[in-house]
Amino acid sequence: MKFCIRALFVLTVLVLLCSGCGNSGQAAMGRYVEEQVALPNSRGNYTALVQGEQNLRLIESYGGDMVCMNDGTAFEKAEMPPAASGNNASYASSCEVGAPDGSRIVAEYPEGVRRYTLVTADGREILLEKIKEEEYPHFYYGADYFYMCKGYEIYQIDPATGEMLFLTESTFYPLYLAADEDMLFVVHSSGVLLYDLQNKKVAEKQDETLSSLLAGKLDNSVIETSPLILYPCGSRRSGEDEILLLMRSGIYSYKLYGGETECILDGDMYSISDVDKEFAGMAVTEGETGRIFYILYSDGKLMRYVMDETLPAEPESCLRVYSLYEDGNIRQAVSAFRRKYPELSIRYEVGVKPDYGMTEEDALRNLSTELSAGTGPDILVMDDLPIDSYIEKGVLEDLSSLRETMPEEEYFMPVIDGFASEAGQYVMPLTFAVPALGGDAEKIQAMEEIQSLQQLAQELEKAAGAQEGSVIGTRSAEETLRLFAQSSMGAWMTEDGTLDRVAVEDFLTQVKRIYDLQMERLPEGTESIYIGGTNWGNGENVLVRKHGSHGLSGALSVKLMFPEQPFYAGYLSSAWEDYPLAQGQLDYVGGSYRMMPGQNYGTCLPVSLMAMNSASQNKENCRLFLTYIFSQEFQGSTALSGTPVNKSAYQKRQANPKEDSTRTYMHFGYSTPDGTFAVLGIYWPTSENFVKLDSLFESVSGVNYCDNRIYEAVIEYGQRALTGEIGIKEAVDEMEEELEIYLAE
Repeated sequence: MKFCIRALFVLTVLVLLCSGCGNSGQAAMGRYVEEQVALPNSRGNYTALVQGEQNLRLIESYGGDMVCMNDGTAFEKAEMPPAASGNNASYASSCEVGAPDGSRIVAEYPEGVRRYTLVTADGREILLEKIKEEEYPHFYYGADYFYMCKGYEIYQIDPATGEMLFLTESTFYPLYLAADEDMLFVVHSSGVLLYDLQNKKVAEKQDETLSSLLAGKLDNSVIETSPLILYPCGSRRSGEDEILLLMRSGIYSYKLYGGETECILDGDMYSISDVDKEFAGMAVTEGETGRIFYILYSDGKLMRYVMDETLPAEPESCLRVYSLYEDGNIRQAVSAFRRKYPELSIRYEVGVKPDYGMTEEDALRNLSTELSAGTGPDILVMDDLPIDSYIEKGVLEDLSSLRETMPEEEYFMPVIDGFASEAGQYVMPLTFAVPALGGDAEKIQAMEEIQSLQQLAQELEKAAGAQEGSVIGTRSAEETLRLFAQSSMGAWMTEDGTLDRVAVEDFLTQVKRIYDLQMERLPEGTESIYIGGTNWGNGENVLVRKHGSHGLSGALSVKLMFPEQPFYAGYLSSAWEDYPLAQGQLDYVGGSYRMMPGQNYGTCLPVSLMAMNSASQNKENCRLFLTYIFSQEFQGSTALSGTPVNKSAYQKRQANPKEDSTRTYMHFGYSTPDGTFAVLGIYWPTSENFVKLDSLFESVSGVNYCDNRIYEAVIEYGQRALTGEIGIKEAVDEMEEELEIYLAE
């Protein structure tokens, strides 16, 4: 088999300024087929897939490499020198980077002191003495050499001798590297620097188009994520200057200096688009029907993509799933359905694509045109779409027949039925979260009977009177509004779908009391401190995107900065990346929680609102898709954002994924009051913790939903009212004026 020159690096988000994958330039027949490569006797803790002239190699952290010498379908355990496996070591060690011949750089910790050792292909150990313990380098492999970023400095390391050659110092912090025989690609926050490896100097000709595509897309968080891989293919000297780009949306071919991109493989048709799995490596070989792509995912699975010329380039029937904004839950649902029913074709489409110049107004207009013509998507995710308007216009299919198949003892029915009416059941949430108020256990217990927003404002005023400093942790008018909207926004609409002026005025009045109280006690400069939360990004997590925070766990991060702060609040769910962190922080500060008081007390925040297009010509498969994603099989095996509406799936989440409850489940870094950085060990919640969480979820009485335009209007004009720029009545007047045209449509 013929191999392309190998190299890869991982970036954060890159959206190419080119058209989406389609059939332009493709024959009517021929489509890539996805298949999993069997990896026998594998421990599966792979860090990379690297490619040699005649082999593919899976690099395993502790020396259990797998190697393939044929067409990429049969892997076997590689022979490893003792030093590479760490089996004979009396101290911890792990592989940082590996090469196709088995050489690698290993991080070792003898007596707790970190050092780096090169293990050559023939088993020799060479200590890399130039790397000091206080330095934290990042290593990469490309075209017969290892490469290292050490701060702003970039080095080339010979895998046979350990010789470390300084290449250049980047003006911007280098985030990732990739290389072939001729060119080193240095990726930084402002673009890409091309380095000429033959002449050992920065290349005279830079690729401004490639650099501009990446400019502003990367930051230091890229070190922990891998949503894209760049793969140089060919030699600059021979004119083969192609680069392959693997991203969530597919595999693209980019011609260096040419500024052109071509979509080779549409990621939305395969598990490539699954945000639950990161990319760990890519390789490319040549087969009888063209290129064969290999992608290693972070879950240890190696997938192979082969062109099948007997299949039509575009499936005759394709189930289309649409959301206005990116939704990680839907990405995973589509990917899981594809694996469950490989004979069916399914595509996930996102309306708003800022890097394509597609705004929300553009996307809504395009969707409306399609729906009017009867050619719209089959499944609609309604979180950001006008539910009442679509129901009135007959766009949505009644899902009552699906609801009837859901036993009440197996689902959180107040959530499922939250959008039901006498007219029918047109929308069903996939997951949900509950607004929660946290604080000292005794204080929370004393507030047991409090339900209204006015009562909450009174309690916060009492607490503030006895102390100085932050009261509830919000740091801006917008953050305060979005926080208390979580338990109130369902009250802002009348039965006929218009703005409830009385309710909104009362909301702004009570929230302004809290805002004024908080801001006059907030230490100067606090509003600029970054507060992190879960690993999910704003674009993938609907809760984070719509509510502007990481929920209760994010609020507790602020509490750790202000130990004397009496209260904190935010939504809470059972998600693996949410609840364990929040509960671990609560244990540390000695806190407890309850449902957040508000104008719509007792309700939850519904997430990933599923609906079916009444004009769909593919209703049988629509029902199959919806039935599957509401099942315990899907919801219980997927890291969804929010609490599954399926109770069995929720109960399944209570099992510790790491099995041993005495081991640290995760580590959480936070800023201390004196400005230093500390790390908190988080353990899996106890059975008593889950009993309390059960009680919270079982107490939910409905959904807290507000039309998106009304919600955003309250947030926009409410900020001006809270800061005193305009009065509350004036703010509501301006809301009504803006919404008049929209609500009349």
